[in-house]
Amino acid sequence: MKKSFTTTIEENTQNDFRKACKKNSVTMSEVLEVFMTEYANDGFTLETKKVLKQAKQGE
Repeated sequence: MKKSFTTTIEENTQNDFRKACKKNSVTMSEVLEVFMTEYANDGFTLETKKVLKQAKQGE
């Protein structure tokens, strides 16, 4: 059974993604579903960079 999925992302990211999907003759939903499945099955990992910055005096 298919279920609706809604999220908020940067407008430019969405527009670029939509264009890439159209260029490759696939729907955004198809790409997202494949990515989500692969991510859930450890096919991808997400690496983020955490930065610790010292607050300026007086803040």
